Amino acid sequence: MKNYFLITSTVLLAALLCCTSFKCSKDDTLNCDKVVCSDLFAMIGVYISDLSMTPEKLEVYTIRSSTGEKIIVTQNETNLGVYFILDDSYRSKFAGTTETFTLVGTKAGTQVFQQTYQIKADCCHVSKVSGKDSLTIPN
Repeated sequence: MKNYFLITSTVLLAALLCCTSFKCSKDDTLNCDKVVCSDLFAMIGVYISDLSMTPEKLEVYTIRSSTGEKIIVTQNETNLGVYFILDDSYRSKFAGTTETFTLVGTKAGTQVFQQTYQIKADCCHVSKVSGKDSLTIPN
């Protein structure tokens, strides 16, 4: 019986020490100081084509909804029709959060589409939470 109380006391003491050793407060600040990231450079892309699946050449930009900032989007030079909505170069501006971004495309000065994306960023990379992978523009 003494052993049972000794074991129970030891387990409870160990559990108490574990709980007090870890910070249990709700701190929404993301600390990336000691995070080791891969060499992967993440890019969130979308394929834009016309009704015949021919890649479209457009002027495309992304708007960060929380700030209104306009981000110029580039077309992938090797994969025509693929535009990068956002990439890891923008990650540090919203690390630890999920934000809404709106992709806007124009052709000859006329807006031809507007698509909303939810994108999150952690200490290392951006990733798409929601939004279309491809867009079709009427001829």
